[in-house]
Amino acid sequence: MKRHAALITGLLGWSLCWTLGSTLSAWAQVSPWMLEYPQNHLEWNTLESEHFLAHYQDGCEKRTEMGLQSKQKGEQSKDGAPCPEQTHVEEAAQAILQIAESIYEPITGLYGHEPNTKVSIILKDRVDYSNGAAYFFDNTIDIWLPSLDTPLRGTHEWYKNVITHEFTHIVQIQTMMTRRRSVPVVYLQWLAYENERRPDVLYGFPRHVVTVPFASVGIPAWMAEGTAQFMTDSVNYDQWDTHRDMLFRTRLLGGTSLGFEEMGTFTSKSSIERETVYNQGFAFTRYLGDRFGEEVLAKISREAASGGKTDISVVIERVTGRSGKALFDAFMQEKQDEYTEWFRSMEQDRWADLDTLNVEGFYNMMPRFIPGTDSLVWLSNGDRDYARTRLMVASLDELTQNQTPTPLAVTQEEGWMSEAFGHYSAHGLLQEPLVDYLTGGFSFSPTGDRIVYTKARKPNAEGELYNDLWVFELDSREESRLTENARLRDPAWHPSQSWVVAIQNQPGRQQLVMISLENPSVVVPLTDSPLSTTFSSPRWSADGQTLWVARGKEHGRQIVELDIMWTLLEESSSSEPQVKQTRVLLDREGVDFRDIVPDIDPESPWLYMVADVDGLFGLYRVHRETQRLEEVALHQGGLFMPSLSESSILLSVFTAQGYKLARMDRPQSEDVLPAVDSWSTSATLDRNELRGEVLSTTAQNIPSKPYEQTTHGWSYYPMVRVDGYTQQNGTTASRLWALDGRAALDNLWRDIKIGTYVASRDVLGQTTLFGGLAIGPGSTDARSISDGLSPSNLFAMDRDLFFSMEFRGLPFIKKRWSPTVTAELFNVVRNVKGGLSIEEFPCTSCLPETTNADIRYSAWEASLTFRSKLNPYLFLESGIAYSPYRVTSDGFVSKELKQFIPEQSSEYFRGVSVFAGGVVELLEPNRHNDIAMQGVKARIRYAYQPSKLLENYDIEDGALSPNYAISKNHSLELKSYLGQRWTNLLGNRPVYTLLKARGFAYFNNPTDSFYHDYIGGYSGIRSYPFFALGGMQSATLQASLSTPLRTGISRQLGPITLDKLFLKASYEAGKVWNSTSVADESLKHGVELELRTALNHYYLFPLKFFVSGAYGLNRFNVNLSEDFVTPDGIRSVEYGQEWLFYLGFTFDFDPL
Repeated sequence: MKRHAALITGLLGWSLCWTLGSTLSAWAQVSPWMLEYPQNHLEWNTLESEHFLAHYQDGCEKRTEMGLQSKQKGEQSKDGAPCPEQTHVEEAAQAILQIAESIYEPITGLYGHEPNTKVSIILKDRVDYSNGAAYFFDNTIDIWLPSLDTPLRGTHEWYKNVITHEFTHIVQIQTMMTRRRSVPVVYLQWLAYENERRPDVLYGFPRHVVTVPFASVGIPAWMAEGTAQFMTDSVNYDQWDTHRDMLFRTRLLGGTSLGFEEMGTFTSKSSIERETVYNQGFAFTRYLGDRFGEEVLAKISREAASGGKTDISVVIERVTGRSGKALFDAFMQEKQDEYTEWFRSMEQDRWADLDTLNVEGFYNMMPRFIPGTDSLVWLSNGDRDYARTRLMVASLDELTQNQTPTPLAVTQEEGWMSEAFGHYSAHGLLQEPLVDYLTGGFSFSPTGDRIVYTKARKPNAEGELYNDLWVFELDSREESRLTENARLRDPAWHPSQSWVVAIQNQPGRQQLVMISLENPSVVVPLTDSPLSTTFSSPRWSADGQTLWVARGKEHGRQIVELDIMWTLLEESSSSEPQVKQTRVLLDREGVDFRDIVPDIDPESPWLYMVADVDGLFGLYRVHRETQRLEEVALHQGGLFMPSLSESSILLSVFTAQGYKLARMDRPQSEDVLPAVDSWSTSATLDRNELRGEVLSTTAQNIPSKPYEQTTHGWSYYPMVRVDGYTQQNGTTASRLWALDGRAALDNLWRDIKIGTYVASRDVLGQTTLFGGLAIGPGSTDARSISDGLSPSNLFAMDRDLFFSMEFRGLPFIKKRWSPTVTAELFNVVRNVKGGLSIEEFPCTSCLPETTNADIRYSAWEASLTFRSKLNPYLFLESGIAYSPYRVTSDGFVSKELKQFIPEQSSEYFRGVSVFAGGVVELLEPNRHNDIAMQGVKARIRYAYQPSKLLENYDIEDGALSPNYAISKNHSLELKSYLGQRWTNLLGNRPVYTLLKARGFAYFNNPTDSFYHDYIGGYSGIRSYPFFALGGMQSATLQASLSTPLRTGISRQLGPITLDKLFLKASYEAGKVWNSTSVADESLKHGVELELRTALNHYYLFPLKFFVSGAYGLNRFNVNLSEDFVTPDGIRSVEYGQEWLFYLGFTFDFDPL
């Protein structure tokens, strides 16, 4: 009685991965960007107030590379006082708690809702990045300490703004929830399997997969961000300023604004389109508040929670009497009329006479002439969908004649290789680097042969990612790094000295510093600014004795002037800069001054700058002696970042397509332009007084304490799944087609599973727990309810059990590669009716008869995995897994022995897997990455698997006696993806190509089909079923072309918002070697066509609906073992030359 089957480890978790949806499927496909560095080299502390907890790292780990020559950051002063960095971080935490408590009452009062636990605020300062994030299901806020400075936003005091914004998210979204926050989602799922199945390997992969999440809240992106920016009438730290009005106005008048449904989601949008969601959401929310009172926002939120409607337009209609779409359309028309009339009333000679330059992208900024030439260099995102900028170069003639500019530096790769893979150079993989992924401004050397700029190339030993100074040599095209972990941006080269001024991020503030280019470890601070101070765009006078810089205020910016003197050092012949005197040059309530630059003529008294004097960002100049302010030019969008030559002014101009470049004639010094106003320079300031009232806080002196683990509590994800693998009456679809409702219901009861998954983590994300259980109540033959609820019956039901615990970073390894440790446990139970067939002879002269007995498979797997993230795109992993697998046969009466054979449980398989490997991902972000990736992904894994496998049974002494085979397997698996976008293959329609290759091999060639590697079906080459192609070695290749049929659909149907539709055509080939079931091991070919629609469910969940048809070009026979279940019981099955159809409505799942 032979009984053997294949246990494929990946199948243990397959049915589980679909249950929890995006969360658990992401767990199964770990990628480098999902792993975080432990950053456990610094201890965490906590401050606690009435409603909040602030958690922060102390910042006192000594880092000898920070570049402060006088004292290294992290050192303690001689009197034992805390290091400066520690003082700054704790000061920020104290101030943030004070802000949070001050806005708690206004926000919760407006919405009539308070969080049911204290809100944890996590302060992060291990990367030069600025943002905030609210986890409204967890009562947690993440705040990155560096202040926000983006050309898509105005300037506001960062901490007041971001704390209020994120706390408003928590309160407002929780007000909209239809259930308690601990039950975020309920899942309904359906899986349909192929005709040929193997019960002992959990039946195989499904062919059709449906996962429908029912969220406890459905809030469009515009409303979530609009209410968070609106805050309340009394708390309005994020004001509707000139900058926001510029973005809104320009895109509205230019025809690039978003429609009501289009601004409901962030998916498939570029950076500027995502900002438009924020911008229009803020504008429309203000409109609702002005028209109906701010209470309308709370009423809409409560109605969404109680009314059971998934369309926010209908919810708004219930509250206001008019649909949300109608109100939005009316608002947009009112604003368009208002702006049109405003521009009509303005004098036409005030508009700038601009020559538009031909540049690609929406982020074209900081144009600069290369000294001594007519060529210019600027920052641009080019054809990228997001705001990653590189340096571009072109002459004025080329740009005015619509010639395509090129990057400042090119790789040595030529032709299509350079076009396709140029972005990999940012990761140091090609022979010459591009000046790419810059994080701030740049500056030419006085001789024009070098450029200094900042970027964050790779994390340091502890996993911190900070901006540093780099220099690019124009002649040699060589790039060199000057500083380590210096946290710098916006450098400006001194016109005569080998020094650079730059802005340095410090915890909770920014400072102006000078860096010696001859000895970059020498960093001289020019300011000692208080918490929340920000600077931007420092510029030198021609003689190098004056420095101008824009400093942020609570709203807007002012221009500060610093007189610089040089002091000769006694121990050397060199000199160092010092601040002689500081004054506020330009400041006025309600006016934003920025982007100051001196006239190109050293004798000229004029300073050019950008200001919003009349509600438009225009170009102005101020006379340094008389303080006369003159208007140079205005633009209906905005003028920014001027750069002057003898005859021209280069500008970055905001248009409906984003930031573009333009030039205009430079006024002469003696020209008289329209005067705006005059005012006196303020009193001079001491270096320590260069602070102003940026953040007015009174120290609370809340005592800090070491962090104690704080968790979010448990979240529950109830689920109901129809797992159609048994097909005991044929497929359910076939029974319904035959109008056999009873058989269909029997199938449904047999295949249904109910259960829940649970999740929890600590607020720092150091420890994460997932677990869950799903059982099939119809999988056993219970005779009554009490029988069905008995412990023995519950334990015997079909079961999917999962538990996983992840701990980030081993405490005794405090480097970035300190591994994330994951312990996982799986258990899957499957009942098979008549799964054991025994050939018996009732008498000596009788023909053989078959006796069937029910059996139950129970597969367990416990694993321990260590994953070390070496850099942002690579991690290594190793681990061990233990897999005991039992089979239990129910008792039966033997016709041959004339006796009852009792229930017996035998070990079916026991294996240990010791594995090691790695994953690399080099991806270029684009708005369609969820369907068509650009870049490279690869995974390699080696495994050593000693195991024993049940071969057959004998009946001895009235009992089944198992026989086992021992194997010691060595295997290697390699998977790789190569994706690229092409812009000129189908006219204006982009085409995405993807090559996928996979190879697998056992080195020792086991002989049992249990160990087959299967390459067909949903996860392989789809032109053949999953079990059609299996062998001890295998290889597959898939080449596909994808193109969007329609993007930007933005059509809402109930809870679903359609996003885009793609068509994919694929060629695929696969081959197996040393197969025990496939006689014809020749290369198999196939083709596939797929339609894939991206959509959003409840505005929050990005899902995909796809239908594909695959056709195998080869016809071949497979001899299936007795372990298989087939519709007609035939073991010889022909595959190929037939269409196979796949359907999915689910999250993305790519089991790399």
